[in-house]
Order: sequence, then structure tokens, then C-alpha cells
Amino acid sequence: MEYIITPIWVLLDCLTLTVFSNSFFSLRHNTKTSILYFVVMWFLTSICAIFISNGYTYRLLSFVLILLLVFLLYTGTLFRYLLCVTIGFIFIGIIDIVFSYGVCSLLSISYELFVWKKMLYTSTVTMGKLIEVLFAYIFMKYHRQRKIGSIQRRWLILTILF
Repeated sequence: MEYIITPIWVLLDCLTLTVFSNSFFSLRHNTKTSILYFVVMWFLTSICAIFISNGYTYRLLSFVLILLLVFLLYTGTLFRYLLCVTIGFIFIGIIDIVFSYGVCSLLSISYELFVWKKMLYTSTVTMGKLIEVLFAYIFMKYHRQRKIGSIQRRWLILTILF
């Protein structure tokens, strides 16, 4: 069961980050090439999720793979890629945590008990992932790409600190 659900969750995360990145960048290639890149990176990230047991190593490797995916799919600068992927991962993490702990709070159970209830945990995390994709799509729909000129250094530093 784990080998089926994990790639689905990774697919939803990759889809969320790709849709979110689509709000800020223009595509580099045609649709077929973009889909091929997406499928290859999704497959590699799924393999990493299944076979790498250390959570930090997986997170770092998935960040690098998603960063590579955004680089292959979209035109932009390295700083914008890093910023977009970092914000996307933070967005995914916040939605995952808020959704999971929100369900725990509504049901008045501890997080450990919530994780041990496999069907509840699986359905909740899957719904959270679907909500992430929905939010990213809504953001993409209403966020307009603008021409980005050079930014002043003080605003760059303030943006990074924020």
C-alpha cells in the first residue's frame, strides 16, 4: 500500500510546485517536452521517497530535484528559481501541518494516534495534498506575471529576511 500512496502524494506535491511555479515563470519548452520532464522528475522523486529512509536526506534531494524540474521547465534566474521553490515547499509544509493538526484538534486525538489510524491518516493527507493543488491553481489563475526588472539591493535583502 505504501508503494502506491507515496508516489501519488509525491505526484500531488510535484503538481502543486509546478502549478505554483507556473504563476511566476514562462514555459521554456512545448507541452510534450514539459510533460516528459515532469514525469521523469516525478519518477525520480518517488524513487527517492520510497527508498530513502532518512527524512532530511529525502527532503534535500527532493528540493534539488524539484529545483531542477523548475529549471528545466521555465525560463528565469537561479535566484528566482530558488525563491519560488523555497516558497512552494514552505506553502506545502504549512498546508500539510495545518490540515493534519486541524483534524487532530477536531477529533481531539493526539498526532501519534492520528498517524496510527492508517485510513484516517491516508485520507486526510490525500485531501490536504488535493487542497494544496487547488490553492496553487487558484493562485496561478489570479496571479499575473509581470515583467521583473532589476531589484534594488535593500529590497532584495528585506525580501529574503521576510
